[in-house]
Amino acid sequence: MANRLNRKVFSKPRWLMVAGDGPLDRAAASSVAALIQQHVPYILQTHVGGCDRARLRTHNLALVGTVDSNGLLADLARDGKLHVPLEEQSYAIKTLPSPFNPKRQVLALAGSDARGALYAARDWEHYCHDPLVTSLAERCRPVPHLERPGPHPVAFRAPLPEWDLAGSPAVPGRGIWTWGHVVYDVRAFLEHMSRWKMNTLVCWNDFAPVNARQIVEAAHALGIDVVWGYTWCWGEPVDPNDPDQLARWRRRIIRTYEEQYAPAGGDGIYFQTFTETDRLHIGRKTIAELAAR
Repeated sequence: MANRLNRKVFSKPRWLMVAGDGPLDRAAASSVAALIQQHVPYILQTHVGGCDRARLRTHNLALVGTVDSNGLLADLARDGKLHVPLEEQSYAIKTLPSPFNPKRQVLALAGSDARGALYAARDWEHYCHDPLVTSLAERCRPVPHLERPGPHPVAFRAPLPEWDLAGSPAVPGRGIWTWGHVVYDVRAFLEHMSRWKMNTLVCWNDFAPVNARQIVEAAHALGIDVVWGYTWCWGEPVDPNDPDQLARWRRRIIRTYEEQYAPAGGDGIYFQTFTETDRLHIGRKTIAELAAR
């Protein structure tokens, strides 16, 4: 009986992942593959950049990437079957019959750029996958004494619903400012940022973290820019009208950057100096004017 059941399950059309060849394409594909894998009784295979045509005819296809990094998505777009917004960080999500076999499906997650591809995967999880699993669980409740934990087994063993979604960010830069707080698990923190489509981490402290370069590399792998911030002129006497004192501060600021932050990489520096004070003027010049200069 068990062997007959297994053969019946495995006889259904399988899913195959074809991802673009960029690092964010692979991150997006990995996220989607992990969700699909929860529902199918076989190892979901992922191909990067392309796949044998014979396998394309026999499988349902999950296509992830951009029209520049994934030739199968480019073909769908060229044939007018997939329309991807042009704005940066935008995406399209669509299910459609496979062009290689009308009895098979394509799940297309296409970005206008690499970040858009990643956001397609994130929003597919939130708006398509999770509601689908919840709906199936409500409609097809198993017999109580046979109920098993985890996602409902019908998902990805039956045809997917018709999805045709597109998204573009209203705000191009979306981030978090640590302001000296300890982040105990940086990778998990960055993963959660990426999952909710945040793309900028302002990491502010009195000194660079010992693993600063690893933070940058992990962030970039998830489409997140890292902006370093560090303290200068805080808690110490400063007179921005004194040329000699300004020269000493400039040397100290630049030396801190060159020794601690430049080797770590990153995408910017957050500037904040002696502006947090109850004084409005120094030498008849405003604090804001002097700090900016």
